[in-house]
Amino acid sequence: MLTEFHNIKKAENFSENKILIIREQLAQTPLGEIAVVIVGSIARREASEESDIDYFVVGSQEDFQASKAHLER
Repeated sequence: MLTEFHNIKKAENFSENKILIIREQLAQTPLGEIAVVIVGSIARREASEESDIDYFVVGSQEDFQASKAHLER
């Protein structure tokens, strides 16, 4: 039971750190009038080193095209 709790906390901490990094990177990126929404294991705070980053972008086609290169890094 203690190991299970440790794994849950580890995933939560990993996810929180990943979200913080993403927020910092997005704050330095000219995004126009779009929003980046993170979903999946990171959003549920269940991510691990093997997890990918699931996200979607909400905004106009023009703003997305202008921001696309920055989002793909």
